[in-house]
Amino acid sequence: AHMPGVDVVMPSTAYDAAGMLNAAFESERPTLFFYPKSCLNDRSASTSPDVARQLVLPGRARIARRGADITLVGYGNTMGHCAKTAAALEEVGIEPEVIDARWIAPWDVDTIRRSAERTGKLVIVHEDNRSCGFGAEVAAEIAEQTPGKVRVRRVTRPDTYVPCNFSNQLEVLPGYRTTLEAAVELLGGTVEWEKPPEAAEGEYLVEAIGSSPSDESVTVVEWRVAPGDTVASGDVLADLEADKAAIELRSPVDGTVSETLEEEGNMVKVGAPILRVRLSTADNGEEAPIKPVTREEPGTPHIRFPAGTARASAAAAGTARGAEPSRPVADAAGGNAAAGGGTDPGTASETTPATPPGTPQASPQGGGGTSEGPGDGHASAARAADAAAGTRPRPRPHPQPASRYAAGSVPVHLAGVRVAAGSRIVDNQEISRMCPDWSPDDIVRRTGIERRPWLAEDETPVDLGERASRGLLEAFSIDPGELDAIICATETPILNTPATSTLIHHRLARGRDDALAQAHDVNAACTGYLYALQSAYDYIQSRPKARILVVTAEALSRHLDTSDPDTAPIFGDAATATLIAGAESGVPGICRVLRPALAAKGEDGSLLRVPSGTDDKIHMDGPKVFLEAVRGMMKSLREACGEVGIEPEELDMVVPHQANQRIINAVRQRLKLSPERAYSNIRYWGNTSSSTIPICLHDLFADRTTPEEIIRPKEGDGSSDSSIDRNARIGLVAFGGGFTFGGAVLIPTDNAT
Repeated sequence: AHMPGVDVVMPSTAYDAAGMLNAAFESERPTLFFYPKSCLNDRSASTSPDVARQLVLPGRARIARRGADITLVGYGNTMGHCAKTAAALEEVGIEPEVIDARWIAPWDVDTIRRSAERTGKLVIVHEDNRSCGFGAEVAAEIAEQTPGKVRVRRVTRPDTYVPCNFSNQLEVLPGYRTTLEAAVELLGGTVEWEKPPEAAEGEYLVEAIGSSPSDESVTVVEWRVAPGDTVASGDVLADLEADKAAIELRSPVDGTVSETLEEEGNMVKVGAPILRVRLSTADNGEEAPIKPVTREEPGTPHIRFPAGTARASAAAAGTARGAEPSRPVADAAGGNAAAGGGTDPGTASETTPATPPGTPQASPQGGGGTSEGPGDGHASAARAADAAAGTRPRPRPHPQPASRYAAGSVPVHLAGVRVAAGSRIVDNQEISRMCPDWSPDDIVRRTGIERRPWLAEDETPVDLGERASRGLLEAFSIDPGELDAIICATETPILNTPATSTLIHHRLARGRDDALAQAHDVNAACTGYLYALQSAYDYIQSRPKARILVVTAEALSRHLDTSDPDTAPIFGDAATATLIAGAESGVPGICRVLRPALAAKGEDGSLLRVPSGTDDKIHMDGPKVFLEAVRGMMKSLREACGEVGIEPEELDMVVPHQANQRIINAVRQRLKLSPERAYSNIRYWGNTSSSTIPICLHDLFADRTTPEEIIRPKEGDGSSDSSIDRNARIGLVAFGGGFTFGGAVLIPTDNAT
């Protein structure tokens, strides 16, 4: 790094690597690249296909996360430690700023100095020598330029060789634990670590493994053993699926299976215990084998600041006031902080935080104030006490809708849903004949789907849309001429013009001059229903008497390569019709719809696309789509909940887009929901794109199919397997090609008013 005329770089993301290579070629400057293998193999830090257009100018650092309390600087491997540390600090209300230095020579003195001056605290995490390393140069330069203004810590390795033994490497090299402890110490606090579960005497905990060091999590596809089975060292225990490969988990010991700790379909962290084995050595007095160390597992941190200090107050305020957390900053390739994404200084385009600044937070009494205002003092004090004590914030009480909905918006009701499915039912035996490499059981294990409806030869999505719409209007005794608008979500129209919405309108109204209504289509792929709901919501804000028909009509089977095992088993054909009505429409509502939160992250179709014609076929890069789907759905649901002052964990039911069971499981696990609180019917429907969420709502509202049933509950209301309690709060969340994202919240409504 000190050789005159030579640039030295260490990227942590594929975008940076491509951009730095392009910069080196364009400038013809001699450049030395150090690209850590763990970063190279990390799919979450991948980039878009247009690598020739990506450029990272020499000497520019990247702000991966913005904050105001402390600056963390890393590069290469250490960016992962900085990202995890930032996430842990954010849990107690601290706002860290994370900077990826990436250029070692020349390095971005100005960006790091400005950040350090603003926060007053700087932690530099680097793997090179403590003496004369690059981190020492950064520390010395910042200290020199900001005399007395910035407190500095370094997390580095001693002046020694890096050992080959991995457990010894963990002792020598910087890690998550040492990085977090250094940051908390600089902030004036302490960290206590809650160790991960350990095996009891005579037992062995078998841990999940990845296919490579870069795998962060895997899915338990199938257990090959059950409690009571005897296993020998080397026996296959389970089939796991990582981001890039399938894995056979083999037993490291001889013994008897005591307990499986994870269900099939669950996604687990690599290194997490998933099976308990009673050792055969326990019966003859032999010692258990030593478990090899495969990754750093310090446990769960509990961060504490002395009560009454400014830092304790700031941390408490961060959790109590609903303040904006440290925010990931999207990079030009669409990455995020966890994946090492970000932007160059001056060009940052920030993503929407989970709880936007200034969002009203409801009081326990349902009043209008923010969480700092009247009515929330007890809750704020409790959360402040939790933060000062170093514990996680307590869940908020069940609030009423935030003031922006209670006072400033026209109530919008969801009155009813009808469904029409393709008449050809395709089971896994038929799919297996098309895709011989997958057995029927394989399809269920990998997708959670047992059968799906496809269109018959003489059916179209317009036929299905008409059938669903007509049934809904007849149930509510609404004439097509009483509709104000028809909004149709579809990514598989039979014509570009006329729109599917107008074709359905024509069939319903038969061209009557007295049945005029607005009609247009929405194409947001699988998020289309939520996009259409937002359009209906906004329309009703200026017309409280409006009645709007929201239709979804999808026919994905016509675009499938039936020999492609990545897509043929997944998709189904169905249409739905939802009646959305304003508070003055005279139509009773099952529930109240709050305005959906929508977003998109542009993608060129190389990861997921549905062609406009039938000559080309649906293409999907499953692993990359999986990562984007889970990440995008989590962010959208948190944003939608944040706008009504609740956390996603406080919802009574979450209805995710039914993409596949693995994605549904991943969302459920990240929200820490029990299985019954994340609705899934994908087993019998497959992925019907924008129709999946309204199909789920049709199931959940099965006891409320007419106005009479909505107003007057039937005996036993809410007790059936498919119905849901009338006072439930329901979260809707979707992800679609494009990429598009959306989240919405449904809350109870009082038809008496």
